[in-house]
Amino acid sequence: MNKQEIQYEFNMNYLELCDYLKAKYGTINEPFFVNANCKTPNRNIKRSNEGLFIHHIKENEGADLTKTENAKYYGYEFQQGNNLVYCNLLEHLILHYKITNEYFSCESAKKTKSLLGIGGLIQIIYDLNDLFDGYDYSRIQYIKSKEILSDNYFDYLNLLCECYILNENKVINEMFEIMNNVEVNDIIGKINFATIKFSQYPYRGRTREGNNIKKDFLELLKQKNISFN
Repeated sequence: MNKQEIQYEFNMNYLELCDYLKAKYGTINEPFFVNANCKTPNRNIKRSNEGLFIHHIKENEGADLTKTENAKYYGYEFQQGNNLVYCNLLEHLILHYKITNEYFSCESAKKTKSLLGIGGLIQIIYDLNDLFDGYDYSRIQYIKSKEILSDNYFDYLNLLCECYILNENKVINEMFEIMNNVEVNDIIGKINFATIKFSQYPYRGRTREGNNIKKDFLELLKQKNISFN
């Protein structure tokens, strides 16, 4: 992926980036699930062999919209093609960074009954840490992602630093407020644990320590004069 384009996309706000990616990859004209039961994903819109993922634009209003129970709760309109956009894995990270930065808060948790952005952000970081740490993926989507992002390791490390700063400066403070709010503290569960875990091990993959990334990540933090606790 072009390095200048990464910075260009990162400088956009969330909705601007969604529009940009629609123009870049084309629009989606069918829903994510084949019907309103939201159990069977629509294979007609997959572009996995190109290393592309499908992002739910409305995840700035409701989290984890690929899950059946969440999809039903927020309504089938959120699953329509106009509310979907293609992206590569690094762009997916930027999208969830933008949601977390712009929409994640105790107030949004009260309104949406979910924690916007942060869960997806951490899961995508796990995937990218594995990808850049040499994990041998068998799924074509991730094999193609390795090809697309083969020259973007240090671009990713810079984005990982931005995610770490966002987590330390905003997410943790909001999470404390959420935990102390009786209206919303029952929705945090695994996300709260994942957030704490990310603070301690931002270089981890899903099942790996990420030792190669750890060294380079900590060195980059040092260069940026960012403390790591």
